[in-house]
Amino acid sequence: MFSVKELMEIAVNVEENGEKFYRKLSKKVENDEQKKLFEYLAGQEIEHARVFRKLGYVEGKVFPSFNTMFERVKGMSFESIID
Repeated sequence: MFSVKELMEIAVNVEENGEKFYRKLSKKVENDEQKKLFEYLAGQEIEHARVFRKLGYVEGKVFPSFNTMFERVKGMSFESIID
């Protein structure tokens, strides 16, 4: 079983790898619309990683229990998480 810290690190890592993947794709395609799409998706991955960090990922931080984190996030709107 993973700790909350490990899960957050995995989530951030997945998003960072996704961003790199989409950036590479955007450089390989010649179609401008496809380039825009892959650049957009890369930007979304950066935003997702930022959201995961904002939800509690800080290297070396001791994380609260899942229930504590759930209660914290439950009352938040999506907009307040990404702002």
